[in-house]
Amino acid sequence: MASINLNFSSQTEKRKINDYYFKDLTVPVKFTNNLYDIADSRDADAIKNVLKNLFSVKKGERILLPEFGNPFYDVLYESMTPDFKTKVINIVTKAIQDWEPRITILNVNVNTNPDKNEVYVEIIYRFKYKNIIGNYNIAIT
Repeated sequence: MASINLNFSSQTEKRKINDYYFKDLTVPVKFTNNLYDIADSRDADAIKNVLKNLFSVKKGERILLPEFGNPFYDVLYESMTPDFKTKVINIVTKAIQDWEPRITILNVNVNTNPDKNEVYVEIIYRFKYKNIIGNYNIAIT
């Protein structure tokens, strides 16, 4: 009887290939100068593209990944009580842990402006395979 042996190395054992660790498509899709290749983003830029995609796509919009998408629609019309910031921090943390395993979240800052019904979120993260600290800002207005 035939057998298949799948030996997947863990994410922490990821080896560097060429001059980058990860390469993703750009969002939105762009072409390179020669118009025959699709442009890519690498490492830190790839992370920012995934975060941009995660927080700009509505849940259910991606047919094959219906759970992927902006988690803020769950709290969009809630009143900004003292527990609101904690809820937003938990939602952001869970979404990133579920969909972007290449980073470790260092801090999530939430600022609200209840008079204008605005929420500002700053995510500070570390790229797991390089010593790069990055941040990503989201404005919900």
